[in-house]
Amino acid sequence: MLAVITSLFGAFYYVRIVKLMYFNSPADTATLASGTFNRALLALNGVVVLVLGIVPGPLMRACPQALSHTLPL
Repeated sequence: MLAVITSLFGAFYYVRIVKLMYFNSPADTATLASGTFNRALLALNGVVVLVLGIVPGPLMRACPQALSHTLPL
């Protein structure tokens, strides 16, 4: 019973956000300016995500090593 009630609260919260995003009129209609640095940083981020998605081996090999250095065993 408690799970159903908390699920309803969560659904209300997220449905409210979707309503605000898609059905309410925007409060500000000004266009956003983006500098060259921001565009280059986003492009670099996209390339890194693409490369790590295609060739995930080096990242997967580095994960256990990083975990062994951060977690006390």
